[in-house]
Amino acid sequence: MDSRTNILNCLRYFSFFNHPLKADEIHRYLDVKMSFDDCQKQLVLMAKSDMICSDGVYYSLKEQDLKNRNDNEKLNSKLLSIGRVIGRFVGLFPFVRGVYVSGSLSKFGANGIDDDIDFFIITERNRLWTARLFLILFKKAFLFNSKKYFCINFFKANDDLVLTKKNRYIATEAVSLIPIVNHELLKDLYKKNDWINEAMPNAKQYFTRKAKPTKKLPWMEFLLKGRVGNVVEDKAFLIFEKHQKAKYKNHQSAEIVATKSTSALFPNSVEKDVLSHLKK
Repeated sequence: MDSRTNILNCLRYFSFFNHPLKADEIHRYLDVKMSFDDCQKQLVLMAKSDMICSDGVYYSLKEQDLKNRNDNEKLNSKLLSIGRVIGRFVGLFPFVRGVYVSGSLSKFGANGIDDDIDFFIITERNRLWTARLFLILFKKAFLFNSKKYFCINFFKANDDLVLTKKNRYIATEAVSLIPIVNHELLKDLYKKNDWINEAMPNAKQYFTRKAKPTKKLPWMEFLLKGRVGNVVEDKAFLIFEKHQKAKYKNHQSAEIVATKSTSALFPNSVEKDVLSHLKK
């Protein structure tokens, strides 16, 4: 496979989302090792030969998408600023160890239709569901259960950072995570999943932003240590598991994972559709 085919495959993937990319973003998401200079040269040549569309900054398979991203750049910058503030706040909750912006915003792909800010959260071992309980209670009590700016759909415990699925969609989501709290823990996730570096060998050099852990109120975690904490954790797990299965049992596109070390809830997962789109 030549380098142009790799570039086209990358643009095909993001065409599912109608999302153009900058040269450095294309380089990041390529599935083959390549220098940035070589990638940029190929992009210029491909644009000149009308293999792809470009406005000089972004590259895409569809010209209309170029305008859409330009129109949404300020929106994404605004949402990311909000996400950093909210993410630091989430990091204050008991047993939360790492917070990272995920989803469309992590790729600067928010389009104004759905302004949710998605977060991937890493928790203390054996306290994942307790952490999730605190966050949901806050969301219901103070945000009136609104998903706007506060969508917490994926949790992993810090003793189980291995991702069970291995495909382009998962690799793309992983390398695009933006660290808000505890960048070192995100590095641990990458180490535990070597296949990500193989799937996207250029992505590791883009991990540059440092995000330190937040300081907490230690008394809350102290009260929920030992047997009392274990009871709360087990009860929270059973409540969430039962609720999710009942609520989304008829949602064919829903993806739900509920274990002691993983909580994933995606009511309208696009993973299968994206991979099918790329394959076609």
